[in-house]
Amino acid sequence: MYFISISGLPNVWAISKLSEATRIAALVHPESAVYPEGGDKSLTAVMSATHYEFYPIMYEQAAIRFPMKCYLTRGHIGRTSFSSIVQFKHGDAIVMHSQRQIIVIDKKTRRPVGIPEAYRQQFGQPNGEALILNAVPVPKEAFKAVFCVSHSDTDVRNHASHSVYLRFCVDAAAEVTSKLKFQNFAGDMLSYKMQTLDILFQGETFAGDMIECYVWEDPERLDTLLCQIMKKDHKIVFCKMKFYQCVSHSKL
Repeated sequence: MYFISISGLPNVWAISKLSEATRIAALVHPESAVYPEGGDKSLTAVMSATHYEFYPIMYEQAAIRFPMKCYLTRGHIGRTSFSSIVQFKHGDAIVMHSQRQIIVIDKKTRRPVGIPEAYRQQFGQPNGEALILNAVPVPKEAFKAVFCVSHSDTDVRNHASHSVYLRFCVDAAAEVTSKLKFQNFAGDMLSYKMQTLDILFQGETFAGDMIECYVWEDPERLDTLLCQIMKKDHKIVFCKMKFYQCVSHSKL
């Protein structure tokens, strides 16, 4: 039941956490060529951006029977970054599709480095384009929620894991909708079905850090919420959440 919220719908942040496990599976696979740090111990890979698409079947409880199959493939490859593609499938139907843009860095300097030629050759023919996301400024009317990063929110590198930030954004939005402060979203935020999700990673947080999560409605789209996570004056994560429905749509 970890993946199901109180509304009876899948927790998108839990699905995101499940997709993170594919990276570990690729790292330990002896023939993996998806992540270059598997062969060079001086390098590591950090995520710079990710895009998710959640298909309608994911919200059809009667249609899903676990286990689902997970597919991890290679996408675009550039000078210092590459992308990987993750899909969850139920039979032949796609449940979730995501693309991650990943930067290769030196462990000591924490600076981007060129992807090793040996890995580039093993990577094979590039597939698709690089994932490029852009943040927008936080408006004055944005609502703010404050969270503390706990030890259970961190990963093997001791910083907050990627799915945790999505949970913070969803929780912040849920706090606002419960108080009926949005125009296009109201009531239980967990009852809304997310369609797409874009996350731009801008910084890091660690256990004990206090963060501020600003959330607001996209002025250009009725079905979209935007979120900016800050640690003091430092930008940490920008998130864009598009939903299949909103209050305004249901009134039409």
